[in-house]
Amino acid sequence: MLRRPGERVHHFSSVDEQEALFRYLQRVDGAKDPEQACSSAMEVIAENTHFAYPSVYLLDRRSDSLRLAAFAGYVPSITTIRRGEGICGRALATGEIQLVEDVTLDADYIVGKEDTASELSIPLLWHGALLGVLDVQSPKKKAFQEADVRFLRLLAAVLGSVLSHLETEKQLTRNLERGSMFRKNLLRAQEALNLALENLVAQKRETEELVRVQRALIDISQMLFACRSAEELFSLILDVLHGDLGFECILLFGRENRKAPLALAAFQGHRLADGEIHELLVERKGILGYVLDSCLPYLCNDTRKDPRYVPDAFGTLSELVVPIVARGFLWGVLVAISPLENAFTHRDQEVLVLVAGFMAVVLENIANLEMLSREVQYMRLLHDVASEISLLRDRKSVAERVVTLLKKNFQYTHVTLFEIEDEKTGACRTIAATGYGEELFAPFDAERKRRGGGLVELAARTKTLRNTPDVRLCEAYVPTISGTLSELDAPIVYGDRLLGVLAAESAHVGAFSREDEEVFSILARSLGATWAVTSLLEDSERQALTDPLTGIANRRSLFKCMEMAQQELNERGGTFAIVMADLERFKDINDTFGHALGDEVLVSIARCFREKVGASGVVGRYGGDEFLLLFPGMTKEAAEAFVLRLDEACRALRFSEPVLKARANFGIAVFPEDGPTLERVLREADRRMYATKEQA
Repeated sequence: MLRRPGERVHHFSSVDEQEALFRYLQRVDGAKDPEQACSSAMEVIAENTHFAYPSVYLLDRRSDSLRLAAFAGYVPSITTIRRGEGICGRALATGEIQLVEDVTLDADYIVGKEDTASELSIPLLWHGALLGVLDVQSPKKKAFQEADVRFLRLLAAVLGSVLSHLETEKQLTRNLERGSMFRKNLLRAQEALNLALENLVAQKRETEELVRVQRALIDISQMLFACRSAEELFSLILDVLHGDLGFECILLFGRENRKAPLALAAFQGHRLADGEIHELLVERKGILGYVLDSCLPYLCNDTRKDPRYVPDAFGTLSELVVPIVARGFLWGVLVAISPLENAFTHRDQEVLVLVAGFMAVVLENIANLEMLSREVQYMRLLHDVASEISLLRDRKSVAERVVTLLKKNFQYTHVTLFEIEDEKTGACRTIAATGYGEELFAPFDAERKRRGGGLVELAARTKTLRNTPDVRLCEAYVPTISGTLSELDAPIVYGDRLLGVLAAESAHVGAFSREDEEVFSILARSLGATWAVTSLLEDSERQALTDPLTGIANRRSLFKCMEMAQQELNERGGTFAIVMADLERFKDINDTFGHALGDEVLVSIARCFREKVGASGVVGRYGGDEFLLLFPGMTKEAAEAFVLRLDEACRALRFSEPVLKARANFGIAVFPEDGPTLERVLREADRRMYATKEQA
């Protein structure tokens, strides 16, 4: 590996470091895929170096963000990092090493582990290509020395090299597999052509016809694999069999996809009546019925002597039937008929078998391509859903967005999302739905509960996905929306917790496929994780704005309220009263009766303030024994009258120590007469409170 100009060579500081590098090279270089390489790298770093908390994020080029690939020693709370976000995101954006000796001083730092004090992020680079970021964290400040940076940069370079080579090998393997499949197909075509050529040599009298067959087969081999639909293939085969191979009367029975029933897809020379088609395909009569059951080709050159033959309006005397089969699945049947006796030879049978084989391979390829296309579409839609809901912060918004996206992209008749009320019984309530408004949520929920909970609560109780192809045949189904014929219900589970149910309804029988089940299963798991994270965020945000002792707003919450109120006052004007309160002789209470009783006084005062203020304002603990009361739209006179009542309520409080009495000092200031900003008004209220305290 070439060094940059002026770059120092890394000298190993110890045998342990060399041994660690040796193990690292062995494990990482032996990896079979990027996930194994990253996991092995993290394990070696955690087990053989002093870097306690290693993790590696790989670049997702589609979203241009970092995705957590592997970690050791701890579980990172952040799995996705956008470019420029946090220390790792900054390393991605700049392509440079990011060494942060004290994360508390870094404005971009995002908490990944609670006790992290310093962090080192090194880009994974190989030949100028940025593959991801190697990150290590430490609970100590200034934990990483210059030698550590060089050593980790060496480890990152090794990992980047291996990841690049693995990706190259993966691409080469794909290309080789495609080439091998193409060569096999060509080999099969060549073998068929060789067989035709051998027949030409052996039967000189059939030279012209064999040349025609050969040309037709070449055309088939060149054109069949260009077909992108069964309909296109059937039309092409009919033209080749009739125009190039000379079959005068051809019937082609086939399917458009694996789920479609057999039907007359194309014909030349004679069209069967509907009754005849039903007799052959449904009742499985005649030679065609035998071939459908046995999946074996059948040649009859005198139908008058064949007991399997069923007379038709065409007057068939010769019949050649060849199944179109791939991997045991019957895609269709080729039928050649003639009013002449001995009209077909074994060579004709071989040609039709070969054509049917080509058709089977092409139909399989078309089906596989369609399946892959659907899976790609599903994955793209799942990615879009996951991307959008990840930006939402509350459960209802997530639910509303999910049902809207599913209704739009998957075109289900109705999509509903339920929230669990009781995990044991599966009782749940609607929080988002398409097709009807919120005013119907409660009535529909009540009707469903009255009749046993329906398929929704059945899926919730069993914690299993349920696909009901025909709700009319299911006793557990409770109708709420008319027209529903099939229903798919997926429980939303996170860990052992049942959080909700995602339900889709359709006006068609059997509307939900295995792919739909997989999509709903994946989406339900994603929703479970999203809801769990949302709940944690809501709890964390609520705790961050609440004083833990008194349960009222803390200083941060108070300032946030004042900031919002200031914006409102700037836009619309008005008055705003601020009352600062301080407990009188609170230090003496703590010193005389102890801190436990002091906490009792604070909690009682806070409860008293909150009850008296109610919805007219905001009560918060400013700090220590100081409280702040905010009153939007209140005048000074009203504030003074309120404070008198509040003072009386404080004096009336009783505590576990009977001799203890509580009294507060108050300072009142009002916007705008006491200051042009709420900050100035707050300072004035504080000053007046201390003036009152000194007078007391």
